Amino acid sequence: MTTSQRNGLLVGSAVVALAVAAVLFARGRTAGQLPSQYTTRGICLACQKESESRHALTDIPPFVCPHCGKAAVYPWYYCYDCKKRFVPDLVRMEPGRPLRVPTWTSCPCPNCRSAQVTQWDPSFQGQAAGDAPLPKWEP
Repeated sequence: MTTSQRNGLLVGSAVVALAVAAVLFARGRTAGQLPSQYTTRGICLACQKESESRHALTDIPPFVCPHCGKAAVYPWYYCYDCKKRFVPDLVRMEPGRPLRVPTWTSCPCPNCRSAQVTQWDPSFQGQAAGDAPLPKWEP
């Protein structure tokens, strides 16, 4: 192989490598974007019906119930210790404002008081062993 052939092969290999890198970089930028919505599985404390809905990342519960139209849908949580679903004890942050889910660190299971909790997702936790009593809802 002559020097010019070797140089041509190296330049061709470099061009192919740059093209592959550009494609992978462009593909990675679209695949790495953060979602703009999330799915909530919850229960309406007004009509006691379950629902699943999508919300913007900036939306916080309570959500509007598709069944009764009231802003009373709160997400289900799951306790890893007693295996029950629950809605945490709600707090009113400001007078005249809706009840809210407390901060994550003050959100123990109302059934067994365990702090080993997460939002319930049946694809991760499977079927729960039951539901803890729901908190009182005040509009």
